[in-house]
Amino acid sequence: MQEEGESKAAFVRHIPCGECGSKDNNALYDDGHSYCFGCNNHVQQPSENSVEAPKQKTNGQLLVGEYRPISKRKIDATTARKYGYHIAQINGQTVQVANYRNAKGQVVAQKIRTKDKKFKWLGDPKDVVLFGSHLLQANSKVVITEGEIDALSVNPLMKIYTALSLPNGAAAAKKSILKSWDALVACREVILMFDSDEKGVEAAEDVAAAMPLGSIKIAKLVGYKDANEALVAGDTKAIVDCIFSAKEWRPQGIVDTDDIRKIISQRSTVTSTPYPYPQLQEITKGIQKPSLITVGAGSGVGKTTLMSELVYHLHQAGETVGVFSLEETNVQHIQGLIGRHLELPIRIDEYLATEQQIEDTHDALFNTNKLVMFSDRESPTPDRIFSHIQYMALARGCTHIILDHISLVVSTAANETPNERVLIDHLMTELRSLCQQLKICIFVVSHLKRPQGALGHEDGAPMRLSELRGSHSLAQLADTVLGIQKDPEDSHSDRRQLVVLKNRFTGQTGLADELEYNRTTGRLTKVFTDDIPF
Repeated sequence: MQEEGESKAAFVRHIPCGECGSKDNNALYDDGHSYCFGCNNHVQQPSENSVEAPKQKTNGQLLVGEYRPISKRKIDATTARKYGYHIAQINGQTVQVANYRNAKGQVVAQKIRTKDKKFKWLGDPKDVVLFGSHLLQANSKVVITEGEIDALSVNPLMKIYTALSLPNGAAAAKKSILKSWDALVACREVILMFDSDEKGVEAAEDVAAAMPLGSIKIAKLVGYKDANEALVAGDTKAIVDCIFSAKEWRPQGIVDTDDIRKIISQRSTVTSTPYPYPQLQEITKGIQKPSLITVGAGSGVGKTTLMSELVYHLHQAGETVGVFSLEETNVQHIQGLIGRHLELPIRIDEYLATEQQIEDTHDALFNTNKLVMFSDRESPTPDRIFSHIQYMALARGCTHIILDHISLVVSTAANETPNERVLIDHLMTELRSLCQQLKICIFVVSHLKRPQGALGHEDGAPMRLSELRGSHSLAQLADTVLGIQKDPEDSHSDRRQLVVLKNRFTGQTGLADELEYNRTTGRLTKVFTDDIPF
């Protein structure tokens, strides 16, 4: 350390000492170096490329140093001086010092960065605004980075922008931005160029959501953690491209026509499976994925029989089906499918086929394509239904789910939420969401309210959308609503009429196929006749 008497430089004046806080023990010499007689702190004279630190009066706590290049970070002395980022000594250690100002532009605090990247504050940081805010002008275009060094890295490359940085990093980004609210909302353009790590990305989203819509862009630096890392690597193009390609932030779920333009000509990835009934297929154009389909009918009309036919048809078409069969056991449901394959109603009379026939048919049906079934019929609570649907789709590859029927789920949860409408609304909303998230089709079977008039549905009364029992959401949230109804002229016959009551895909509704239950085969099949009596 150089003693004062050893210097050949001429004394200029006494200045405060940033090390010990003395107001006049520190001596400044004409070659730029200083020496404190109180604590023996010596600050070397500046290099040829350095610029003398501004000779401003300090409060005795702030450090006075010199502006010089930070070669390791590729920061030049001119940029450092412009921002107030200098080199100083504290406790015999060389540190980097960022001068922080309040909203009036006064230096009130300094952020000290040590060689081992530890930080501490000098002065009073409670009123500091964004680093570099004193450079803002009316109608500025701004880039905000996480750290001071990143702002110094951006500034020389993008002179049309004023580069600022956060006082306390990503963790306090929103608070820091809001403190500079008035200055930022007056800017022509504000770009957030936070670090590309998880914390930086989250902080940018958090900040953008707090600012007026349409005023913020987010820049995503590819291949580097931050701007200085790219600068040190010599990839200034990455920084420039990142800023010029910054995207206007929007709340999640907002798109415009430019976004749609990119995909409008792409062929639809929506897939469908044909219905087993030709007129129903013609009206609906098939079972779309994703979609939510409500199937309604009166008691004893044949909802479960129809759903069993659909399960068998989908399984035969190669789809993986998940079944919540809440009105019958899983054994009964499988017996029904095997009976359909054998065209024998073994569900009614198990002796129509031998045990070997039944087992061989089971193996032929399910060896390569399993049916996934819900077995806890005692606890079909809404949450369990939702979690099991997710498991069926994600873990077992189910493309179609049959929920037969929703009333039993509602009754299970009635003790917790006795309001039937609220429960059904919740169920249908979640099922609608699961269809979209999992890209699957869910069939929801519903009971009907008793219609007005003398005839009930079991007597042949036609089905209406308003008769789905419990909540209008059964119709409103569904993409398709199907009904099955009896012949009003002969309610005791085995004939049924399919009707499409809602069809979001094509808009076409009305009567579809006439079906008949064949007691010999146990099948519900199309009646091929031009004379449909009802």
